[in-house]
Amino acid sequence: MKPACRLYAWSVVCLSAASLVFSGCRGEEPHRHGQIQQTPVSSVQVTAAADGLRIATPAAEFVLLPNGYLTASLLAKNGRYTLDDPDHTPGQVLAVGGRRVSDFSFDVGNARVSEAQGKLGKRGKHIEVRATSPSLTLEETLALDFYDDFPGLALLSGEFRNSGQTDVPLDAVELERHRFNATLVDARAAHHQMWTFQGASLKWGKDEIFPIPPKFSQENPFGAPVKTKDDMGQVGGGIPVVAFWTRPVGEAIGHLETLPLVLSITTSPPGL
Repeated sequence: MKPACRLYAWSVVCLSAASLVFSGCRGEEPHRHGQIQQTPVSSVQVTAAADGLRIATPAAEFVLLPNGYLTASLLAKNGRYTLDDPDHTPGQVLAVGGRRVSDFSFDVGNARVSEAQGKLGKRGKHIEVRATSPSLTLEETLALDFYDDFPGLALLSGEFRNSGQTDVPLDAVELERHRFNATLVDARAAHHQMWTFQGASLKWGKDEIFPIPPKFSQENPFGAPVKTKDDMGQVGGGIPVVAFWTRPVGEAIGHLETLPLVLSITTSPPGL
């Protein structure tokens, strides 16, 4: 990145009780003549503290930790369910000049909160959190959007700005890193009892939905041609979403963008 240059990245997290549902945006209703429009009140509640930024909706609770990890919990009648087991996992990693950097610290106690600014509904919250890295001259602004019409959905985008006087060779940006653990929902569960949907198109006839086997790893490239060993030559595309679920809860991570960007939503064992 050049000095004073900005880079943007987008991601989406969806939490559900049974299935992942995609829905189109709804258009605005026409205003009646002489009717006074009132700002709708959102049911999304935001609580800022030094140890985490908490966002509560009628269906879920999200927590942004100081290291950028965003946890998601489903609120049910008989308790709270989550697959997120962050441990010390950072929420994002940058590849800079051939080395990986994950020391961004987010000022979660001083988040800026305003009303929703997007097109997914009239009610919601827009949140901005600043972050700095002691090893880089990059400043980051992380934006999170929540909508009352989609109480299990979190939209996340990152803006990086080079505030220094020298170039920063930014090779890659990893947003929305998650560490999932099926035993958080069922202490007797083995890890093969977690199922997954892998949305990338890698090979004709390859399963997209299956129970996760031990040491499973898959890069899931989107927007880039993938070479095959058969007569198809190259494949690519697919649905830019990966999802993971057990019987009571599931979580999906995807990319929401109108431009055909090249990206990868990688699934791999812990430690990779």
